[in-house]
Amino acid sequence: MNMPDVNTLLLSTTSTMGPVERLWFGEQASTFAPKSDALFMFIFWVSTFFFVLIVGLMTYFVFKYRRIPGVPQERSAAHNTPLELSWTFLPMLLLAVMFVWGFRDYMYMHVSPAGAEEIQLKGRQWAWQATYDNGASPTQTTVVADMEVPIIPVPHGRPIRVLLDSEDVIHSFWVPDFRVKIDVMPYRYTSIWFEATGELETHIGPDGTEVQYKDHYLFCTEYCGDQHSQMAAIIRAMPPSDYEAAKADMANIWGTEENPVPLAEVGQILASQNACFSCHSNDGSPGTGPTWLGLYGTQERVRVDGAMQEITVDENYIRESIYEPAAKLVDGYPNQMVSYQGQIDDRELGAIIAYIKSLNPGANGDAQ
Repeated sequence: MNMPDVNTLLLSTTSTMGPVERLWFGEQASTFAPKSDALFMFIFWVSTFFFVLIVGLMTYFVFKYRRIPGVPQERSAAHNTPLELSWTFLPMLLLAVMFVWGFRDYMYMHVSPAGAEEIQLKGRQWAWQATYDNGASPTQTTVVADMEVPIIPVPHGRPIRVLLDSEDVIHSFWVPDFRVKIDVMPYRYTSIWFEATGELETHIGPDGTEVQYKDHYLFCTEYCGDQHSQMAAIIRAMPPSDYEAAKADMANIWGTEENPVPLAEVGQILASQNACFSCHSNDGSPGTGPTWLGLYGTQERVRVDGAMQEITVDENYIRESIYEPAAKLVDGYPNQMVSYQGQIDDRELGAIIAYIKSLNPGANGDAQ
């Protein structure tokens, strides 16, 4: 099967887009893409209008009030209150509209819907590694523009929350067709969500049968070393039933294809192996440390440098509590937990976090 190269993807268009939009945009393949494009075009046309107005008036005034030999020079106006108020408050009003519109869309992009499936995605020099909630990781690759890149399946028409971190330097997650972009940081989790939309394409599978999917390119847009330009992947949107089958067929990094171990279950095993349950319960009963039952996504009062603060229990808080337990002490609990830095690696940490999240499945960490 012939795959389009990167340039073909970036120059692809849809019939519903206008000629000006086609100068910049590729396919609108997510629920967020039309919102992003609409804001961009609003800013573009406002800027175009005022550019033409200002340059046009300036050109007109240059000719109308040019110096003519024998004609006395007119005295320049020193002050015009209505004019000055107009060119101050009209742009201010337009900028306020842009800010509110942009902030609303920013929050929409970063606060995932309740029940969104989560995929953990790790960036490293110079590759992307995904881990699904069943503990599986994609193994299929394809060659695009002389590069071998991984294929990351996602369900078409279902929201996906991507939990990102880096194991070395700063990377950046960017899917042009989805209009989603966010930095990927070492020692910190960031997240974004998308829902793949648009028409799926029909392809011929290896067994000769027709299969439907649509490929969307994932790039790193933060310079991360000499092979930065080769840090790409394919997000393959497919029907939910095909996605579930593909996810079940992937190699499981914790078990085997015949006996896979879900990520949350791995986290429970790792928590037990690292004696976490000697201080933390998973059923709400009191212990030396806070119970994990219903913990994720809630508000906790913690002591930071002797002062009380209220924080949201999210992935970054859990990571910090495991690696730097004295940084934020939950009110009412002593400082006696040891650091697990160097004992629990990033992959194991992700599994433990998945387990803690499973103890409060209704929580949405983004929305707190």
